[in-house]
Amino acid sequence: MKRTNLILISALFASGFLANAHAGVIDRATMLSNTCAGCHGTNGISNGETPSIAGLSKEFISISMRDFASGKRHSTVMQRIAKGYSDADIKAISEYFSKLPSKAPETNASDKHHGHSH
Repeated sequence: MKRTNLILISALFASGFLANAHAGVIDRATMLSNTCAGCHGTNGISNGETPSIAGLSKEFISISMRDFASGKRHSTVMQRIAKGYSDADIKAISEYFSKLPSKAPETNASDKHHGHSH
């Protein structure tokens, strides 16, 4: 009986580690991707001249980041930024943005109440 409990407790403890490890991967991708918002907009949707990156293929994002880092693709800002990312970071960022919608969800005019109810 004691051995069964020990095995059960060990299994639960290990599953907690696995869940936290998986959450750490998601958290890291989100954290890394948040740094892109200053130029590429919230959730990768730009409101300015910088291109939107949400919804682009992960392959395109990865290649672009590696090309910026190597100097093959020129940009004053992105070359410096891309050099700071590891291959794992680039993969995480690429996967994160590739899964986002390429444009912001539209809201209905009826959803807007201008701060008060009618």
